[in-house]
Amino acid sequence: MITLTDKDNNTIVQAKVKEVVDLILPANPSTGFFWQATDTSAGKLERVQYDAVSKPGAPTLARFRFVVEQEGHFTLNYARPWAELTPPARWFDVGIKITG
Repeated sequence: MITLTDKDNNTIVQAKVKEVVDLILPANPSTGFFWQATDTSAGKLERVQYDAVSKPGAPTLARFRFVVEQEGHFTLNYARPWAELTPPARWFDVGIKITG
């Protein structure tokens, strides 16, 4: 299993086919912003989970689990889903290169 965080943004990661990639990103859903997968060409998204918050408005972590199927990218944006004309506040992109 490979674990990635926001420090891995704009990098290329070596992985094997069927390897699990866990991506953990900071989030604050109380602001209306959510991470959304926009490119999963390297595999499939299996799970999205937001950690519980200790109090309303507190930041939390968004956890994504991907399974690698081929070379490609996992790209997400951090945006308000209903604000389609507003650019995302942040992007996360990681390239996947197959090894072995």
